[in-house]
Amino acid sequence: MDFFTDGDNQFDVEEIKSFLPHINDHKIIVGYRIKRQDNFFRRLNTWAWKKLMGFLFPELKGIKDIDCAFKLLKKELIDKIELTTSGAMISAELLLKIIKNGNQVKQVGVHHYPRTVGEQSGASIKVIYRAFKELIRFYRKFK
Repeated sequence: MDFFTDGDNQFDVEEIKSFLPHINDHKIIVGYRIKRQDNFFRRLNTWAWKKLMGFLFPELKGIKDIDCAFKLLKKELIDKIELTTSGAMISAELLLKIIKNGNQVKQVGVHHYPRTVGEQSGASIKVIYRAFKELIRFYRKFK
């Protein structure tokens, strides 16, 4: 199993223990943030992005937190897919391709903490513009 998370201390890596009971039954286990610790504008952007993703990609409608950076997955899943995005679409693409290959996603709540290092960039106009550009390119290829 491979695990990844952000390096900005928004998650406690010890919470990986709550994923372990599920590793025999699921090839991918993803976290969803319990009581998200972002400002209102960031939460609003996230809500709108999730709604858009669910509209364009119905496969993602049941995913509580598409972009939560707390994921545990079997390496074989990554080896079977080619990721073509590198920005805001990367988590959505990963989940979509894993789901499309017939895998069920197990979701487990993880606590979310205020960022203690680094700076958030997801709400900058430049990042949002790049995200929509990447979304359009990916949508055309995926559908």
